[in-house]
Amino acid sequence: MSGQSLRSKGDAARDARDWAGAEKAYRDFLSSKPDDAAIWVQYGHILKEQDKSSDAERAYRKAVALRPDDGDPSLHLAHLLKRMGRLSEATEMFETSFKASPTGDAYGELLALRGERVDLDEDDSDETLTTSATFIEIDDLLGYLEAHKTLSGIQRVQVGVIQHVLASARQNENCVFVLNPINGDSLWMLKNEHLRELVDYVTGPNVDHEQLRRIVARARSGATLISPQAGQCYLVLGAFWGSGGVAGRYLHLKKVGVLLGVYIYDLIPITHSEYCDARLSHEFAMSFGDGMAIFDFVLTISDYTAREVIRYREKFNLPAMPVITVPLAHSHSDNVTPRKRMVWGPHIAQLKDRPYVLMVSTIEARKNHAYLVAAWKQFLEEGLDPPDLVFVGRFGWHVSSLMEMLELTRNLDGRVHVLHDLSDAELQTLYDGSLFTAFTSFVEGWGLPVGESLAQGRPCVASSTSSVPEVGGDLVDYVDPHNLRDGLEVLRKMAFNDAYRAQRERDIADRFVARTWRDVGVDLLEKVGKVRTTVKTNPSGEMFFAAGSVFTVSDLAFGTILPKDYGLSPKRLMLTDFGYTIEPHGCWMRGNKGSLRFRSDQPAGTEISVYLQFLSAPWANHDNLLSIDMDKPGIRPSSKRVDNKRSLAPNSRFLMRCSGTVGEKGSVSVNVVVSGHVPLEHGGPGARRFCVGLSEFGYTASADLVARVDMSEHFMFNAMGR
Repeated sequence: MSGQSLRSKGDAARDARDWAGAEKAYRDFLSSKPDDAAIWVQYGHILKEQDKSSDAERAYRKAVALRPDDGDPSLHLAHLLKRMGRLSEATEMFETSFKASPTGDAYGELLALRGERVDLDEDDSDETLTTSATFIEIDDLLGYLEAHKTLSGIQRVQVGVIQHVLASARQNENCVFVLNPINGDSLWMLKNEHLRELVDYVTGPNVDHEQLRRIVARARSGATLISPQAGQCYLVLGAFWGSGGVAGRYLHLKKVGVLLGVYIYDLIPITHSEYCDARLSHEFAMSFGDGMAIFDFVLTISDYTAREVIRYREKFNLPAMPVITVPLAHSHSDNVTPRKRMVWGPHIAQLKDRPYVLMVSTIEARKNHAYLVAAWKQFLEEGLDPPDLVFVGRFGWHVSSLMEMLELTRNLDGRVHVLHDLSDAELQTLYDGSLFTAFTSFVEGWGLPVGESLAQGRPCVASSTSSVPEVGGDLVDYVDPHNLRDGLEVLRKMAFNDAYRAQRERDIADRFVARTWRDVGVDLLEKVGKVRTTVKTNPSGEMFFAAGSVFTVSDLAFGTILPKDYGLSPKRLMLTDFGYTIEPHGCWMRGNKGSLRFRSDQPAGTEISVYLQFLSAPWANHDNLLSIDMDKPGIRPSSKRVDNKRSLAPNSRFLMRCSGTVGEKGSVSVNVVVSGHVPLEHGGPGARRFCVGLSEFGYTASADLVARVDMSEHFMFNAMGR
């Protein structure tokens, strides 16, 4: 068999996931064509799929040797070494790959493995866009799809906007989608062809999660490094709070004069934290507080959310910024049409000949499914024969009481059905066959299930609270989600009065006009275009920190009570360039170096003394030398004087002090460096690299002797109290 035939045979076996057949065909091919680096890579993939890690490593190394200037073979080898737990070798190989081909994949892995920012050369960036460019960040979409194969609310919004921009790429040629790695000072532009492949697949009828992950990896690896510049605009389209801190991802953009905006879905973790996971509420509150000091404008998905943002801003007397509503679409897709052929798959077959009411929503306390169960229980006790209740959605937070109620009543003797992981065809069938839909949520940022119901032509009973009436207008029948007596009469009329329900169907057919994702995309880009002509960015983003103040880092750790007015003094901003997530003991410094940055109330040129309470990691040793200094106005960084040094010992706490002068506009930067090897804390995924942490710091004017004594006594007594 010819070499080309063997190669084609191997490709076919690979595509059919016949790993053994592909291995043999590729091995036979390489016996006659040993210099084909691409097939050595494919051969390595096949061996890796069969858990033949040592053989796969040899294949990848052969490809690396054949193509030392191509970053792709070394990237695959690096991923294999990481999977094998050989993290030091993996880091070295990711560096080799990045030097050969600066890709987003290699960069992200280096950030994770090295635990500190990756130094970039100007030559690494091969894309410089015009000042009219608008960057749209979708990091959390890719992260979400690596963990889930079906889209949730925020991710559906991002996919909808991406589809619009890609469909009108010529009109929106200056609009690009980017990744902004946490702890990095870089932006990575995703290729349109990779995004098109991604959204087409994830919105298709059958989604295999492994294939989806491969598509995501392809998009990451193909991202191109770009250089942001003053005058450009940046919009956070997804979950701004989901990456462990806002400031660490956006201040590098502010420094070059990029205008920053964010799309806010709701403030529910702040305003209705009782319905949320405690950790989410804590992180969201800090991220939103940080963001109000950083973002230059805010877009919201509803007028209700806009009012909540403005109310928060006014409550704490924060600087004004534009808050503009860009309402969402009425449906998950612009192609919603009831189907003539209904698909009663195995998950929903039991409902085929039964009347039912549909509620499509995550099953969690905030969505208020218990309201409907209580109403149906009342109908049954009255001797009525209501339609069945069908809940479609995954279980979420705080649903134990609902689940207990359903268990004790045997799902109201079989009248309540709980379904999840349905195909699009099955969900469409449920909409088409329902009498009406219900959505009794306590609070929403928008209320997409209400719009989806109208787009499907189905009458809807929904909450009268928050943003929901913005979605449904007068085509929806509203209930007070806090008042069951009120809701019983509305639900009774819709469930048992066929003539009334038919009239509501006609009202929807006659008067409903769906807002599409194209409408959202056009509206969003137009409003971003207008706001960027009237708003100027504040390039600082540094937090004001008064002389004589002390910041105890653990005061912001999860488990503490976050100050209600955190947005007035978002102290976490000072740690932006320093470390990892705040913990009960403080904050570990990322890698070998970090900086604390803030704005002082002292005049420029004033000498100040900064006090820092450190703690060392269990593996710290005397080869690790810690030094601290301050940026000096007018002095080159290479010639700065180091004020203080100390050899480290394991598990120790100690106080250090440095002095320096306040820069222009009150700017202060305290730099911390640890020499010597800083190891990873452990070998698993998400391992961090650190040697020293910060538990507390403060400063005074050096000339203020009384304040210096008070500051010294504070740290001394705190140390004695431990």
